[in-house]
Formats: sequence, structure tokens, C-alpha cells
Amino acid sequence: MQQAWKTVLGLLAVVVAPLLAAWQQLAQQRPAVALLIALAWLAIVAAGWLLWRMISEPVAASLDTRGQLLWAVLKRSCSRYGHRYRKWTIRARNTVEARGLGTVGPFVPELASVFIDLAVVSRAPGQVSPALVGGIAPGERRQIWRFLDHDRRTVLAVLGAPGSGKTTLLGHVARTIALYPRGQRRPVPVLLRLRDHAAAVVADPSVTLPALIRATVRDAAGTEPTGWWESRLRTGKCIALLDGLDEVADVDQRRAVAAWVDEQLLAWPSTDVLVTSRPHGYREPLVAATETVEVLPFTPAQVEQFLRGWYRAAERHEASPDGNLAAADARGAAQADHLIDQLAAVPGLHDLTANPLLLTMIANVHRWLDRLPGNRAALYGEMFEVLLWRRDQVKGRPLAVPGPRRLELLARLAYDWMSEGVRDRDRHEVSAWLTGLDPGVDADQFLAETLAAGVLVESRVQVLAFAHQTFQEYLAARHVRDHDLGDVLADAVEDPWWRETALLYGGARRAALRHRGGPVAGLRDR
Repeated sequence: MQQAWKTVLGLLAVVVAPLLAAWQQLAQQRPAVALLIALAWLAIVAAGWLLWRMISEPVAASLDTRGQLLWAVLKRSCSRYGHRYRKWTIRARNTVEARGLGTVGPFVPELASVFIDLAVVSRAPGQVSPALVGGIAPGERRQIWRFLDHDRRTVLAVLGAPGSGKTTLLGHVARTIALYPRGQRRPVPVLLRLRDHAAAVVADPSVTLPALIRATVRDAAGTEPTGWWESRLRTGKCIALLDGLDEVADVDQRRAVAAWVDEQLLAWPSTDVLVTSRPHGYREPLVAATETVEVLPFTPAQVEQFLRGWYRAAERHEASPDGNLAAADARGAAQADHLIDQLAAVPGLHDLTANPLLLTMIANVHRWLDRLPGNRAALYGEMFEVLLWRRDQVKGRPLAVPGPRRLELLARLAYDWMSEGVRDRDRHEVSAWLTGLDPGVDADQFLAETLAAGVLVESRVQVLAFAHQTFQEYLAARHVRDHDLGDVLADAVEDPWWRETALLYGGARRAALRHRGGPVAGLRDR
């Protein structure tokens, strides 16, 4: 500061020097006027000096702060952090999630090789079907990109049944934007699994979106320049992909997470936000949601496209690095043709292929057994284990009732409904039935978990049904097998109502015998 003051005095001396000769001449001619001018000049200098002493420290601090801010802005602008983050996103979203499948080998396909661009349709939350399989919903089929990258921000609720491909869709969006950021209004994708952060949100509802992003990314993209994420969110450069609102199992926690999402929508008004959920987990819509869409099932053409891409990727994976890719592609095409022919011969299975999860399960079973299981019952057994507990175990979701016991109770429920000749029941009746059968089971929690799994659905308000009639028939057949009730089917041999159950019962018995007898013939040794 002393140096600065000396500099100022020097400048004043340079300016005043030419005037000094004029003042000396004035002093000789009019000494009184010259004296007054000298006193005025001294007063001005003294006042200037006092003023400088008063403001010099705040000015210096302000200049220092502004310099630091400018330096931070320059560091954020010139940083390679965004480039490194996009590369990490591309790597992290490179494969299809295949956890929870039992009959599965080490092969997990790359997303780009098998992804089918799922269609969505605008739908009110209460109209979205919770069933794993079903007909194509009416309405205009649109791609998710129709809703993104507009001047005005998008807040979109993406709803769909279990296994409909919601998580894979978000992974595809994140990876595509990271691969092709140029020309995007919001070139920075952020994908968060809400279940992974539920505890943090409940513990501290004021936790911010940037804080959770940092907890997810950590040091995967290197050192973040100070305030990089806040800057991108504030300026509308991000799209936040929030996956699995319904997977926050505890109801109170789910409400807290939904309230937190609402707070973030208000805090970052320029950021696009997509939130996925099963229908049952989206009872209270987000405050700023601009639209709700339903993920549509595969069409027959998409089923074939998926299977051909999946088998081509599988055979290329098996080939050596310098192997003949043309030969691998030919093997993949032949295996896909074989599976497609098998599915065409069993309409009851073909109906299930519209659901991406079930189709992936079918493809895995076919590949590792060199065929589909000898009957639908064996395939259904694999499916129900995945739906009722394997996926929950992998994702760390606690179950009120252990998985095998859930399967037993549902099998008994299906058998009773078959015996009564009904497809559905009032929810309160089902709850009372469960309590009477097993008082140790929390009936409401059991039904909530089974609805979340997609095995049961609300066919009408407060009326429960199995998601697909063959589910009811298979589970009833399983109960008949486990409790040696074959005479019931023998007595009903002429009744069309029991026909599929009888066929599935025979398959279930054969599957159980083969399971007890050792590995299934034809299983690949890999």
C-alpha cells in the first residue's frame, strides 16, 4: 500500500510540475491569491490522502476477491474436467444391466449392440399399466428424444412395468449425450440411482444435487474445479436422470426423496429432469412435472431385432480377439433363428417377449441350455425366482417375506383362484385371506411388494389379478405339484379351465425331477 501511495504522489508531481512556474509568477504579482491557492491545494491533497486511507483496504480486498472469482471462472472454462467426466459416463453406461438372472453365463452385452430404442406414449399416471406383459397402449408412439433439448426445460416422469427397460433407457440417454455433446443445449448428463442416495436425503433433506453428484462421481473424472457442477446446473447445461423412485422401498423414505426431488427442481430451474418409476411408486406426481409417459413393450419386430443383436454380440464375445467375426455372426444368426422358431411354436411364451426383462431371461436360458427348457414350467420357475427375490437381493432391497415363502403363498393363492374359477379378487379380501393363512405375514406389505414386482396388478381399482393368466396357471400347477394334488387335475381332465394348469403341472414335475437328478442335459460347460 505504501508503494501505491508513492506512485500516486509521483503521478501528481508529474501533473503539477508544469503548473509550478505559473504559480511562482502569480506569487510575485499577487501574493495573497497565490497563498490561497496553495492552501486550497494542500487541503485537497490532505482530503485525498485521508479518503485513500479510508477506502484503500476495502478496495484492495474487493480487487483481490474479483481476481479470485475471475481466476475460478477461467479455471472452470479451460478445465478438461467436463471432457474426462463424459469419458467416464461413456464407460460406466457401456453394458446392459443383467444382474439377478440365475441361468446366466459371464457374458453381458454392450449396450450399443443390443439396445432397442423404446417408444413411449403420453399417459396420465393412473392410466399406466403395472403389468409385465400386456397389449400396446393406444396413443402416438414417440421416442424419448422428442421431449429433450428444448429451450424450455423438461421435467418428465417415465413410468413403466417391472423389466420394461426404464433403467436401460436412461443409460442410453446418458451415454448418447456424452458421446455427442456438440449441438446439445444440455451436454452434461447426470444419472443417479435414487435408492443409493435415499439414506443421505433422509438424514439431511437440505443436501444438494451437486453434493449427490460428487458422491456418485467421486474422483472418477479427476479433480473438479471449484463450483463446476453448480455452474453447469445454474446455466442449464445439465440433464439429470433420476432412476428408480419406486425402488426406495420404505414409504416414508420414498416421500422424503420425492420431496427432495421437488426441491431440486425449484433450485435448478434450467436443468432437464427425467425421473423413472414403476406406476405404484408414483402416487404423488412431482410438482414441476411437465408430462408423464409410459414405456411401451417391444413390438414383434423389436423382439426379433433384439434377439439377433443379442446373439451376434454373444458369439462375438466368445470368439478369440483375432477370430473370424463373420463365422461368429453366422452362428449368432443361426441361434437367433432357432429361438425365434421355438417362440413361434409356443404362443404362451411368445406373449412374454414383449417385456425386455423377460425376453432377456428367455435368451439367457436358451443360450446356456442350447435351447429353451423342455417346458414352459421350467422357464417360468426361473422367471419367478428373478421377479420375486433375486433382483431384490442384488439391489439390496429388504423383503418383508423371504422369496421362497412369497412364491409358496402366491402359488396357494393361484390354486385357490383356479379352484374358485376366478381371475381376480378385491384387495381387502386377498389381504384377509393372507392374514388367515399366515398371521405372521404383514398382508399389506406382502401385497405391496408383489405389486411392485409386477406379478400381481390392480386390474381395476382395489381389485387384484395376476399380471398374465399363464402366471396364475403356472403357480397353481406348482402348488399342485408341491402338495401332491394331482388327483384334482385328473378329476378335471375334461375341463378347459384347468387345461393349461395340467400341462404346466406335468412340466413342473419333470423339471423338479430333472433338477433333483443333476444337471440338465445339454447345459453348456462354460
